[in-house]
Amino acid sequence: MTTIERIKEILIGIVMISMSLYMLHEPRRGFRLIIIVFSVTLLLTGIRSILYYIDMGRHMVDGRTALYKGVILADLSSLGLMLNNFSTLYIVLYLVSIHAFSGGVDVFGAVQAKKLDTPWRGKLIEGVVNLAVAGFCVY
Repeated sequence: MTTIERIKEILIGIVMISMSLYMLHEPRRGFRLIIIVFSVTLLLTGIRSILYYIDMGRHMVDGRTALYKGVILADLSSLGLMLNNFSTLYIVLYLVSIHAFSGGVDVFGAVQAKKLDTPWRGKLIEGVVNLAVAGFCVY
């Protein structure tokens, strides 16, 4: 991990902690702020994936996956922004389902990585933690 990546991760952590403190202080506004930040992040990630496909992915084997990923992330972003006008319950269900889906994908990827004899433990732990967060939110 380079120094720039470490600084980026530290800044992301600080932003997440400050958003959680804001959410404790202002619960209604906190959920709306989180869904806006989450949707903008999904949109930027989707655009980045689409641009990657346009630049290099279309010339690679299985490059269309980047295009599909970008379109799906952009759609999830628009769904999140639409949910911002609805009840907090829908926002929470949306966030829980994203955590559960992400955890399931990470666990599945870890199983595939183990079959290919590549590093898999970190991805498995991340997936299990995401599934646990989704479970605790539902509980």
